[in-house]
Amino acid sequence: MTIAIGIESHDGIVLAADRQITSDAGLKYYQEKVGHLPFDMRNGIFDYCYAYAGYPDAAKHVVSEIEERSRELDPARITFGVLKKCVQEVLEDAVRKYKKQMHLEMLIVISIWGQGCKFFRSKGKLLSPATEECLGVGDSSVVHFLFDNLLTTRKTLNHTIPLSIYVIKQAKEYIDGCGGQTDIIYITKKNAKGQGPLYTRLYERANQIEKQMSHIFDWTPHLVEYFFDKRRTNQDFVSSLAYFQREIMRIRENLSSHGLFEKSEPGGRPKF
Repeated sequence: MTIAIGIESHDGIVLAADRQITSDAGLKYYQEKVGHLPFDMRNGIFDYCYAYAGYPDAAKHVVSEIEERSRELDPARITFGVLKKCVQEVLEDAVRKYKKQMHLEMLIVISIWGQGCKFFRSKGKLLSPATEECLGVGDSSVVHFLFDNLLTTRKTLNHTIPLSIYVIKQAKEYIDGCGGQTDIIYITKKNAKGQGPLYTRLYERANQIEKQMSHIFDWTPHLVEYFFDKRRTNQDFVSSLAYFQREIMRIRENLSSHGLFEKSEPGGRPKF
């Protein structure tokens, strides 16, 4: 079992996944399941961002084939239709190659500089448009509950990035087979100058957000206890609430002071 999620908002798309993989022999190991393929060609810049759940060898093959075939495309004829067809053909060939071993689902974002980005989900050879997706954990009530109750209709990256980290944190804690570090890639549709799409990859920042969110949610039960405990006076509850507020503000200022999000150059590889 594993988890990979993708959420599109009006200003971008976020992809996130855990790192744990369980082999057929039951051995657990860790590797990244999100990635980025940039192409800076003569007449334009395009790239793919992806996350996957399933058979790692099949995922590696699909990514490698997408990269190889994309380099053979005519740079003067790059369109979303051409890039989608490239991905579709790779998936079809992978199904023929791996057959019953093709236990692979992917989230793929195709971006073209100055034109925007499109979000897709694949299962086997089927490639379809995506908006809010969760791979790998099956019909998990934990994930469904979090998606149904925490996603709003007015989504932004400032909302979906920490939400993605929190959902994966809960999956790692309560769902067997999920674990390891959380990896995040997000795609900003346009920056303040109207340029885009831009991609950014989070490493330690994702871990920092996860730790800070843990502090918030670890304190929440204490606040609930003070609210319902009749032995506590109103002043006790007000004091507890004030402490909770100070902690939230401290965490918020801490994340802001460390520069939570950094933009990388379009088409270039991020500075790790």
